[in-house]
Amino acid sequence: MDRRQLLGGIAALAAAQDGFVSLEQCWSVGATPGIVHRWVAQARLERCGVRGVHFPGQPPNWRRDVRAALAVAGPSALVSHRAAGTLHGFEGFLPGPVEVLAPRSARNRTVAGLLHTSTPVAKIDRCEIDGLPATSAARTIIDLASRCTTRELERAIDSAVRDGGTSVAFLTRRLVALRGRGRAGVAHLDRGLPDSGGTNALERRFLKLCGDAGIERPACQVVHARGGVTMARVDFDFRPSPVVVEVEGQVAHASPSQRQRDAQRRRELHHLGRVVVSFTYEDVFR
Repeated sequence: MDRRQLLGGIAALAAAQDGFVSLEQCWSVGATPGIVHRWVAQARLERCGVRGVHFPGQPPNWRRDVRAALAVAGPSALVSHRAAGTLHGFEGFLPGPVEVLAPRSARNRTVAGLLHTSTPVAKIDRCEIDGLPATSAARTIIDLASRCTTRELERAIDSAVRDGGTSVAFLTRRLVALRGRGRAGVAHLDRGLPDSGGTNALERRFLKLCGDAGIERPACQVVHARGGVTMARVDFDFRPSPVVVEVEGQVAHASPSQRQRDAQRRRELHHLGRVVVSFTYEDVFR
């Protein structure tokens, strides 16, 4: 295979992997270690971490850096902690330091980022996000509990529950299973879970008020449909009671079209046998 074909094979891999190609993948398409070393010396390729390469002239790429760290940490490594929060789309978790979780046998490896080690991670605590192996939403939250502020942890929980990455019940079960002696952050997470599940601070505060008052926890963000057609999504559903609750932010729906849509939603919910109760920001917080 000539040089052009070899470079083409590496380029195809790079295009599908955020620009990153591991050394093992280079060898799999026929480029020997000597050839790769020579191309790096000739600036046809650039090193990316200690186990990979990328093509020169590429802009900074956080996902490429993540792949480089995974290649060093080994085949069982997972994106974890804040980096996993970024992949899961947790509110406020933006691309930053790369963090990966690997078996303890990898503890002496050097990655461009933070390397955490642990006992083997159960299959139920693993997932794949856009081709990257990562800790599940629930495991990510449990790992973050000792490293986040209270507000960050609340946002992570609420984001995961809202987006379907986990549920309060499942997260609680995994916490019970993983909370062994000495696991940091358990008390922090215990405090954050009971009021979780809202999509924002206003909804979380409402859930806390319900708990303080001894009211059974409602279901959050429930879709009401008729004949397979979505009629409305409500903030809180108190089934088997017909009551549903909506909480309104500080910016009220003041325009005529917004008020018309709100009235239509109420009519649709009324036709479905629901009783709509609304509370304002001031009701909830003050």
